[in-house]
Amino acid sequence: MISRLIISSFIVISGFAQDLSLSKAYELILLNENSLKANEYILKSKEEDIVQAKSKLYPQIEGKISITESKREINRTNSEELERNKNYSIYISQAIFHPEYYGSINKSKYAFEYEKLVLEEKKQRVTLEMLDIYLNILKLLQIWLMQFVLLFGVKNRES
Repeated sequence: MISRLIISSFIVISGFAQDLSLSKAYELILLNENSLKANEYILKSKEEDIVQAKSKLYPQIEGKISITESKREINRTNSEELERNKNYSIYISQAIFHPEYYGSINKSKYAFEYEKLVLEEKKQRVTLEMLDIYLNILKLLQIWLMQFVLLFGVKNRES
């Protein structure tokens, strides 16, 4: 009974280990690790911050339209006069030199580079954890294989 349990568990584990190579395990962990996905989204956000900081240097255009109507009564002839006023305005501004804008751009670039380093560090940490688990599985397989050989060898000697 014990030897059947060892044999069946060995077959299941060895089948799993053959299908999951180290490179495949590395690919899977990089695709499925939630903390890495979160850091990738943070990295995209920091990249967008750079674009937004640079946009302050572009020309800014603002428009405004206002229409007012008023009625005036003229007493002598009992007639009314309708008066309309239309006002249009467009404001255009261009930042020529604002050090705070350039500082904001540099700050966004540094934050982006920092997040890239954080992402790479997390990838390395996750990879090391995955490698440790993978090696422990291989050690476990080796121990089970040795136990199987010892049990199987003992049965052969008895018969």
